Amino acid sequence: MVATTRKRVKKTDDAAKAVEPPKKRTRKTDESEEDSEEDENELKERNKELEKRITDKKATIKKHATMIQELKTRNQDLATQNNELTAQNEELTTQNEELETRNQDLTIRNDDLERQKTAAKVGVPLNKAIMLLVKEQTGKQIWKRYKFIADEDELDVIMEEILLSTPHTANILVDLEGDERESTLRSYSLTYGQKICDIINSKRSASQTDICKEVLKRQADGGRIPPVGNMLYIIRRKGLDYRTFELEGDEPNEEEEAKIKKNRLAVDSNCEVFDWYSNRLVAKTVGHASWGPNQKHFGHLSTYSPGGSIEPYVPANAEAFVVLLWENAEEKWKYLMRCQDGKRKPNMKSVKMKTVYSSSSSGHNVFGGWNQAGRDRFEELTREISE
Repeated sequence: MVATTRKRVKKTDDAAKAVEPPKKRTRKTDESEEDSEEDENELKERNKELEKRITDKKATIKKHATMIQELKTRNQDLATQNNELTAQNEELTTQNEELETRNQDLTIRNDDLERQKTAAKVGVPLNKAIMLLVKEQTGKQIWKRYKFIADEDELDVIMEEILLSTPHTANILVDLEGDERESTLRSYSLTYGQKICDIINSKRSASQTDICKEVLKRQADGGRIPPVGNMLYIIRRKGLDYRTFELEGDEPNEEEEAKIKKNRLAVDSNCEVFDWYSNRLVAKTVGHASWGPNQKHFGHLSTYSPGGSIEPYVPANAEAFVVLLWENAEEKWKYLMRCQDGKRKPNMKSVKMKTVYSSSSSGHNVFGGWNQAGRDRFEELTREISE
């Protein structure tokens, strides 16, 4: 009886356990699950954002690739256009050279026509003795005084000087005055003027060539070739004397000594250039008969003159002409010097061979192919050097 009771009690305990409600979850566990869910959502958002950025980046890269391709295409188009323009430029250059050649031919033809026109006006027959006198006087005294002939009126003046140079030819003008004298001089100018102009033009061209050769030779020998401004400064006898410095003490200090040394070096260099100019260049513009060993070693340049004459062996216009030739062809000489240094043949058709005042057709123009600016500059330089 007792045993049965105990068994029932046990079953009752088991039943109680079976119907016992589940234990409640703690607050801490709930919060942890909520945080985990938020983190997961945040990761999803970040992932979406990264995917969007990657997509945008790819789009940008694709856009840049397209732009690069467009730029390459444009660059190719520009290169093609540049080649076409280069070809057109070369063609225009060739056409320009052909036009220049044609212009020179036309200039020569025009000069020939002018000579024929002049020949028809000749008022005196050609005399061989007078022609010899014209050649001699023009090559020496006339060239010494005239580097340019402006026009027919100046040619008449030169013709008068030539006729008056000997008693025999001076008789041609005896008792002639006014219009009659002018008419006679013009007749002789028409006969002999072309020869006078040819000689003057030839002398001028030869001077330019000879001075160019001297400059190139000096440069090859390592000599100083001053810019034209410095050359004019030296030709005007500037910078050829040592300066006198006022010293703070009896002996120069370091700074004063440096100034003295610098001045001496500059003056010595200028004097060396002047000696070269006097010995090598001046004779190219007046001739060795006027400035050769018998003159340069016995008198001063620009003041030494023949006995009984007030006209010096080297007039101011001869020195001015050296400077004028320097100005006219300085850039051309620089180009030739660079070619000489590089041991290459100069391109005679290069723009660097152009001169400032003269043209390539100078030998075909009756009064020489120098423009008015060059003639005016010559007069200006002559006045400067005369001062």
